[in-house]
Amino acid sequence: YHGFENEDFRTFRQEFTSYILLTGAQTENRRLELLQGVLRVPALTQYLINIIPNMNKDHDEQHTTYTVSAALDSLEEYFITDYDLQRYRDYFSTITQRYGESPQSFLGRVHQAAYDADIKNTERIESTFKAGLLPEIRKHCIKMCAMEHKDILQKAEGYWNAERQDRLS
Repeated sequence: YHGFENEDFRTFRQEFTSYILLTGAQTENRRLELLQGVLRVPALTQYLINIIPNMNKDHDEQHTTYTVSAALDSLEEYFITDYDLQRYRDYFSTITQRYGESPQSFLGRVHQAAYDADIKNTERIESTFKAGLLPEIRKHCIKMCAMEHKDILQKAEGYWNAERQDRLS
């Protein structure tokens, strides 16, 4: 990860976390070494000049062990800008189900978009899911009087599965 404007830090964080799990790095020191090894300038500079000294200072004052999670949090604070958050929020506000995408998969994308946009309001997430469903699925849910999120998801999945079966037959 370089830290350039077009890079997505949250994607990097997820991929790096997966990498740590796959490599089986057991100690925090080893994980921090791996993090330093995958960072590139300017992210590496930010890490070495600002994050490591602050972590060492906190470690000395509070006798706490610094972790890769804390280092990633600090990098995220620095590299996720207000512009990035607004971009994530705009995407969340306009997200719609893709043709051929199951409602369950769409719900997963909605949750990921909410996470990226730092949206934690369950009602807003559920509302975005409902509004973003394919028009025919949304109409089916309305006809079936599905009001609660779990009912909407159940009816949407039922409709999608039935339509998929019809197309396969």
